[in-house]
Amino acid sequence: MVGTAVSESDYRNVAAAATPLHSMARLPTLDGLRGFAILAVLLYRTDYLFVIPHGFIAKTYHGLTRMGWSGVDLFFVLSGFLITGILYDSKNKVGYFRVFYIRRVLRIFPLYYGFLTLFYVVLPPMLIATGHATAVRDIIKPSTQIVAWLYVVNWFARPVHHSYVSYYIAHFWSLAIEEQFYLLWPAAVKFLNRARLKKVCYALVVGSLVSRLVLCSAGLQPQAYSWTICRMDGIAVGALIALSMRAPVEWEAIRKRAPLVSSVSLVLFVTLSALGQHSRTCDFLLWTIGNTALVLMFGSWLVFALSSTTNAINIACSQRFAQEAGKYSYGAYVLHQPLLNLLQSRGFGTQMLVPYLHSEVLSVLVVTLVALIITTAAALLSWHLFEKQFLKLKEPLSMKVLGAERVANMNGAAVS
Repeated sequence: MVGTAVSESDYRNVAAAATPLHSMARLPTLDGLRGFAILAVLLYRTDYLFVIPHGFIAKTYHGLTRMGWSGVDLFFVLSGFLITGILYDSKNKVGYFRVFYIRRVLRIFPLYYGFLTLFYVVLPPMLIATGHATAVRDIIKPSTQIVAWLYVVNWFARPVHHSYVSYYIAHFWSLAIEEQFYLLWPAAVKFLNRARLKKVCYALVVGSLVSRLVLCSAGLQPQAYSWTICRMDGIAVGALIALSMRAPVEWEAIRKRAPLVSSVSLVLFVTLSALGQHSRTCDFLLWTIGNTALVLMFGSWLVFALSSTTNAINIACSQRFAQEAGKYSYGAYVLHQPLLNLLQSRGFGTQMLVPYLHSEVLSVLVVTLVALIITTAAALLSWHLFEKQFLKLKEPLSMKVLGAERVANMNGAAVS
């Protein structure tokens, strides 16, 4: 028996598999798509700094930004596509599991747990010392912190209504879903062939829809929004696209169907969104079937972004600002809600600015601009001063693991 050699290409293929959604090795148009996802989420969050608008322009802008919550679903589709594709291509490489989880921990954990340490360990004593003990109880909610440390915020957060956990970390529900899913997904990719993986993806899409139908029928709409069993369809759609790309005939069929799927899904989702405000039935359909339409639409947009032919999606995703936003999207996502909540707690918003600017539209623009600048600055500082320092450990630790695998293989060969 001959020991397995570890080539540089082996290392690159396996190592790339561990990189998360917010920092996958740069594929320019997909970075741009990721950038639009984070911009949608940020604009949605800035809406909380607005008072209810009255003018036509402000109302229209308000209506558009309220759709920004859907950016999270685009993140899920991208995540399923990127990670599934590289895991699949690396499934027979050495160090598959070890390198994946080492690199994912180095990318995701430092900022996430760094923020939790600041929020739950450093901040409470400071607030108590300055006479703000009630803020610790009412805002930080330390008694609920265990769900954050264990990455299960999504089972307790209520994005639509009141949240069990602190609102400053309630947005971690989407990160929790991804981490829970990817605890098991690498094993599925490793041990199942492509046909069976596709069947699992179809089952996840159907299962997510059925779960939402059951929970919404029981009046548990917030749970249908954030529970893992209800939100796997976006990741599964992305995974299906990645698997289909490995079969030229299937990929060509998907490319041809993408315009029709995108159009039908968009019309259905927009119609249900517009009618959902006035009809309980349409609102029910929006949170169930509408969410399926949404991830199918985003899946189609992903196909457009990957297409070699010029179209509106890949042109938009080729813009520098979108690609830069995508590059720093993980830090922006982790930090944006605490920062915007802090602004709101200090009274910053359109209600404060209108008396000075004498314009509702101008006040909305200023608030949005300030929120984006602050979040962008925080994301840049996080990347350069904190996140990047841990990323420097990725290559040496991954190479160390691959070296150990090689020695083990050689020893096995010698024994045999």
